[in-house]
Amino acid sequence: MKSKCQYWIFFVLIFILTGCTQVSEPTIKNTGYVIKVEDNRILVAENITHEKYELIKNISFEDLMGEGLSLIYLSYDGDEVFEKGNKVEYIIEGGINESYPAQAKAKKITVID
Repeated sequence: MKSKCQYWIFFVLIFILTGCTQVSEPTIKNTGYVIKVEDNRILVAENITHEKYELIKNISFEDLMGEGLSLIYLSYDGDEVFEKGNKVEYIIEGGINESYPAQAKAKKITVID
């Protein structure tokens, strides 16, 4: 009887401890060039060189969709001001909506050289 009681106590403790653990989402960090600026949202072409940006910077949004670029809309909170052509580094908060262009909420966006 005593071993059954110990077994159940052990089982309950494991169950409680397992339920209390936190699983953090992986940090998604990337860079790209700002293609379009909207209210609290920017469109970024990911993982392209400055030379590639120079080739696509005057192409319309509709035509960019056919270029096969990795595009993502990043929404953000705050007063940051971004301009078309800024090279940015960003960290995603939460997941990415797998549409085209992809959509995500940015935890942080920084303009880099």
